[in-house]
Amino acid sequence: YTPPSRVPDIEELPALRHGFVTFGSFSCLAKVGDPVVALWARCLHEVPNSRLLVKNKGFYSPDVQATFIAKFKACGIPEHRLKLMALAPTSYEHLNIYNEVDIALDTFPYSNTTTTCESLLMGVPAVTLVGNTHGSRVCYTLLNAIGIGDFAAHSQDAYVTKVKGLCSNLQTLALLRQNLRQIMLSSPLCDGPGFVREKYEPILLEKWAAYCNGRAPSQQVFSSSEPPDPLAPRPFAPPLMPGQPFVQGPAGSTSNTQGQVALAAMPVGNQPMLTTAAIPMASTVSPQALSFCPTGVAPVLQSAQVIADGSPMSPISMRPSAWQVAQPAQPAQLSPTVQVVFSGESNNRRRQRNNRIHPGRRA
Repeated sequence: YTPPSRVPDIEELPALRHGFVTFGSFSCLAKVGDPVVALWARCLHEVPNSRLLVKNKGFYSPDVQATFIAKFKACGIPEHRLKLMALAPTSYEHLNIYNEVDIALDTFPYSNTTTTCESLLMGVPAVTLVGNTHGSRVCYTLLNAIGIGDFAAHSQDAYVTKVKGLCSNLQTLALLRQNLRQIMLSSPLCDGPGFVREKYEPILLEKWAAYCNGRAPSQQVFSSSEPPDPLAPRPFAPPLMPGQPFVQGPAGSTSNTQGQVALAAMPVGNQPMLTTAAIPMASTVSPQALSFCPTGVAPVLQSAQVIADGSPMSPISMRPSAWQVAQPAQPAQLSPTVQVVFSGESNNRRRQRNNRIHPGRRA
């Protein structure tokens, strides 16, 4: 971990100033599921008058705030014990909010990485629940790297016990707060060259030696009796040739403009069906480019010649599994009506929009 060049000073333990302990989480809300809420609520119940500060960009929305507060109310935690914050203007101000937090509460089963490093940098130790997967052990690894692996719990009861133990000895917690940054910066966690030299390079040499000795590259194999999740990752596509673009553009064109296109194909005797695909912006898609597979489940874009500014583009290869329809279609003759609706914007505009929440400017 490489800290920012400019970081705030670490202030006094907030609990000594306010008279109550403040737990904190700056995690992505997707990590804060109902089991996490229930466990954090237990910590709040076990530590009287404690508060929970949660910072996330989603709290710009009053609806998101109301939903989050309702989850804690269902666990018996009143709204006044929660403080919800949205994005800070700068990374410096983002880090400075840790001066309002006494103890960071890690999420599970997917724990925090950069968020944990930032809290440790600001003198705020994290309590984590260790799991059996890589994603559930990252925080545990970070704590071990700086010598405070005892802050990790292996059960929910132990998680609550460790939180109560830290809150019962504020003077020790205050002393740790003032020294934790230096402990972290002098640990292997912040020694990039040492990591490459002692951990990464030996692995590369080991793999290279295995290759030179004729060992075939290993293959990732997954087997399960359960049917695959529809949203699960699929096998990688065949590699492109060097220099080959993903989609060929018009001759002489350097534009990288893309958009979402809705194609409405109307089979005879059936209701219109909508399907979407991300393809380059175009002005015309030939109706003859659409047909239906024999099973009548998914329409297939066979070999569309997409026209933009009068210049033909090369055919676009689409996987049939990427097309979803509202209802099964009968293998019937298509009407000559194909509606093309553009609802996209250029990549440049998207980059300009996303820059407003880039960690370098808003954190």
